[in-house]
Amino acid sequence: LSRKEYGRMGMCADAKDFELVSLLKSDSWPMLVPLSPLGAGYKETQKTLFRLDTQQNPVTHLRINMGPDGGIARLHAYGKIQTSLKHGLIDLAAVENGGLALAWSNRHYGHPRNLIAPGRGNCMGDGWETARQPLRPAVYRKGEDGLMVLPGCDWAVLELGVSGSVSELEVDTHFYKGNYPESCLVEGCLLSTPSPSTAQDNSDIHDWDSVQWKVLLPRTRLSPDIPHHFSIIDNGLNSIGAISHIRLTIYPDGGVMRLRVIGRPMYAKLD
Repeated sequence: LSRKEYGRMGMCADAKDFELVSLLKSDSWPMLVPLSPLGAGYKETQKTLFRLDTQQNPVTHLRINMGPDGGIARLHAYGKIQTSLKHGLIDLAAVENGGLALAWSNRHYGHPRNLIAPGRGNCMGDGWETARQPLRPAVYRKGEDGLMVLPGCDWAVLELGVSGSVSELEVDTHFYKGNYPESCLVEGCLLSTPSPSTAQDNSDIHDWDSVQWKVLLPRTRLSPDIPHHFSIIDNGLNSIGAISHIRLTIYPDGGVMRLRVIGRPMYAKLD
């Protein structure tokens, strides 16, 4: 690949490769980041963050040019996923539909963004798993509702890729056998304020306890290593209308592999 203005040309591509690349016309793509200095690979200087105009048009491909040569370990592009309009029932929270993990109480063994990843996962590390609650009692007792009286819980807030009305939920504890949550609670809310698109470090600005959450799935007992299905049809879910965010709370801690939020998209723009 060539950048004539810098007098450099890649030396590992043959004529056929150049012919294929020329079809992309990448030399005329709009510039996102100008040629900028990077730090050396020491801990203090190895990461360089460039903030871009959030009003730019969506992109499907990136071209990176480095000068004069050297090595780059990783390129991470943070942003909002834009999907084509879909109708009928879809997974509103799936990452491929623009879902995003915004905030969480704990991610000791696995990040909550794994909840909305494709597939079922290949090991426990592919799900969301939290550290053990330090105040676990030596002896558990049941409450009047038949569930354990527990000292605490963990939670994760997800922004749906598309706001919509939920008709089905799947909570999958795949691979979690001795470390699955005893139970879970799922809530939803409809917010008109956009969330930050780069909430990768739990730095979301919302006070999530002040949000008016509606209970979608009341606290329900879970079992190890299986997908749990709930729907409005079988009265397993409450009908709470359109939502934009969902909060999964697990008791007292443990691992959940996937959370599927099946519903009908609402494409009307929020006021």
